[in-house]
Amino acid sequence: MLSLDKAWHGVHFLLTGAVEPTETPIGQPVLGGVEVGEDFSGYGPARVFDQEQTATIAHALDGPALEDNARARFDARRMTELGIYPFGWDAESLEWLMPALRDLRRFYAEAAAGKRAIVTCLE
Repeated sequence: MLSLDKAWHGVHFLLTGAVEPTETPIGQPVLGGVEVGEDFSGYGPARVFDQEQTATIAHALDGPALEDNARARFDARRMTELGIYPFGWDAESLEWLMPALRDLRRFYAEAAAGKRAIVTCLE
């Protein structure tokens, strides 16, 4: 299990430069997946990735330049303008987001290595 807590949207933005999910594997781990069930939290239903999708995402997250690209996308002013949750971004926010990004990478890598599916949700 992994909780990104309030870093979820910022991590997604660092990966994609986008507010919403993108169709690419790198745009899926936080906000993508196939919806299942009912909205239990007020943030939409849970979403699922099968074993193959998990492996594809893990591979995309394993790119050697991923962290450098994520750091280059960080723009506190732009993230605030776009309404990236939890709002109020500043220069120190990057150092708060990067460990969450690393945790996400590790989570998907371990799930893929174990040939597991992943269920995600926002609470």
